[in-house]
Order: sequence, then structure tokens, then C-alpha cells
Amino acid sequence: HLSKENNMKDVYDSIHGALCSYIKNKKKLLWLLLINYQSQNLDAAETSLMKFGFAPILTKKMFTFLVFSKDIDQDLLILSNNWRHNLKRAKKNEDLKIEWLSSYQDRVKAFSHLSDMYEKLTNRKKFKSGIDLSDAGDLMVTDQSMIIVQAKLQGEVVAIRVASVCNDHILDLIAASNEGATKCYANYLLMWGIIIKMKELNKNYLDTGGIDPASNIGVYNFKKGLNGRLTINGPLWSLGSNPLLEWTTRMFFL
Repeated sequence: HLSKENNMKDVYDSIHGALCSYIKNKKKLLWLLLINYQSQNLDAAETSLMKFGFAPILTKKMFTFLVFSKDIDQDLLILSNNWRHNLKRAKKNEDLKIEWLSSYQDRVKAFSHLSDMYEKLTNRKKFKSGIDLSDAGDLMVTDQSMIIVQAKLQGEVVAIRVASVCNDHILDLIAASNEGATKCYANYLLMWGIIIKMKELNKNYLDTGGIDPASNIGVYNFKKGLNGRLTINGPLWSLGSNPLLEWTTRMFFL
């Protein structure tokens, strides 16, 4: 519990100290603690973690662009010239429509399309999926805090995007499209729709869901065109029962 009477440093010391004591008192041979505050990088929290022996793990997968609600206006001035141009072309296409899906049946059908397109996309571009769709399917379909929006070109689904509504922001989770989406710039329309939804829901920012220019330069350039702020959702803080376990953990994430 944090209040004006509490010292932030003491609060984090108490939390981390209690957590470490609980684990160590179990007297297990092997144990591992992992903590990630995501974008909440607080000096008091990180200092406390170091005090209790946690070590940071930082990887390129933790980098992302944040697009802030206060920077968005109807004149699209935040966008790069190319992004703005492609968005306007998508908006002018009368055959291109987007749909926000809320019913269970519609979301199940959309997820089936998403899975099929995403599998073909990963095979075509030869990159590894960051999400196991077989495990995430039920959650994405049933949890209404997950936004599912799709683009249709002349009635045919060409692109789908899924985002998660969080306390103060929206997290872009996964997107997939087919070759038809490229010709009509459907992904620009979907991403812009998510950004406008962020403003409608009074959220502070959109987390674009990570970047990896080495593995997927196309997605990197797409997100870069939003002219958001580059930041790190990390580091991941690790504390293990022995040095070998900590080293193995570090190698796993790197």
C-alpha cells in the first residue's frame, strides 16, 4: 500500500524483502524469481531490487514505441509523411471497411482468420511467432478487454488486429493480414483505428507491442512511422537460488 505517509523506498524494500524471505524459507533446492515492471521504471523499485540481489536482464525484444494520446490530432501531424499518405489512401477507399467485433461468434470467426493469416505470414517472412495462438485463443475471444478489429475489402477479410485495454494504456498484441491488405493499406486503417480508440477510452498511450528491426524490418518501419517515443519495457529482474540457474536464465532470454 502506497500513501503520502509511506516512504516509497521503504515500501519496495518491505515488499521485495518479504517475497525473498518467503521463497528462501521454503528451503527448496532450486528457485527463481522474475520481476518485470514493464514501462513502470521507478528508481525506488529498481534500487530496492538491486539491494536484494536481483540482476537485470535486457534484450532487444523489450524495446517498443509508445504513442501518446496528447500528441494525436485530426490533422495527423504526428505521423511521418509516408504513414500519413498511406492512411489517407486507405480512408478514401470506399471498398475498404473496418469492423469492431464484440459478439462471441464474430470473435471466434475472426480468430480463425487471424490464426490462418498469421501462420502464412510467419512462413512467408520467416520469423518466429511471439505469441502461441493455440494457448491465447480462448482468452482473446472471451475477454472483452481484448479489442478485435478487422478490415474487409469488398466484403473479404484482409487484415485483423488485436489489442489489450489496460489500466492507463492500450497494448497492441498481434496483427495479421494477407496480400490483399498491402494493396489497399488496410493495416494503416486498423492501427489508426486503435489509436483513435485509445483517445475515446481516455487512455494515456498506445504501446505498439515491441520492435525487432533485425528480424522484421517491415513491421519496424510501420511502427516507426507513428513517430512515437522509443522506450524499454524492462529490464527483467532475476534472482535465483544459485549462479548456474541465474546464468541459464540469462542465456534463455538472450
